[in-house]
Amino acid sequence: MKTGFPPYLLEVLWNRLLALAEEQAQVLMRTAFSTIVREAGDLSAAVFDRRGRMVAQARTGTPGHVNTMARGMRFFLEEFPIGSIEPGDVLLSNDPYKLAGQLNDMCLVTPVFRNTRCVGFFASCCHMVDVGGVGLTADARNVFEEGLHVLRELWTNGSVTFPIDPFNKTCLLDGVDELGYIMGFEKEIAAYEANYQ
Repeated sequence: MKTGFPPYLLEVLWNRLLALAEEQAQVLMRTAFSTIVREAGDLSAAVFDRRGRMVAQARTGTPGHVNTMARGMRFFLEEFPIGSIEPGDVLLSNDPYKLAGQLNDMCLVTPVFRNTRCVGFFASCCHMVDVGGVGLTADARNVFEEGLHVLRELWTNGSVTFPIDPFNKTCLLDGVDELGYIMGFEKEIAAYEANYQ
């Protein structure tokens, strides 16, 4: 495939992409509150093009996160088409069926813009030790008991939007009712239901 770039320039650009992904992973480790991220490196970081294809990944991190994050970017772009994403938006999910396989792994995606055009994405997946629920045991009877389940969420310029699930017309923070009542957040659940249903 002809690119028009001389080989030395392609090598420089490639190394810069790798350095960006590695720097992202190192910053996550240095600034993490979670000890499993900070000390064990249970994370991944990568750079994606505007079509959701991974173009670089950090050497630091967990291979399982990188592989599922690559698949998960397609999931994010199906839910939030590139034309609907604006500067300042952030995408978040820990859906175990579409991403890393457990609720503890949160995937965060931020778009990169040049002028007004989205040219790519930075994404990271980090293991969160506590997402509520019964923990990492076989005691849970359903996924709602395992912790907070964020199917897909879009933060638009600092405010969180809760898209509606077309199948059951509920907020996509699955299990918020069950977990809320278990943890004693009846008043917060009532306020949520009044505003979003």
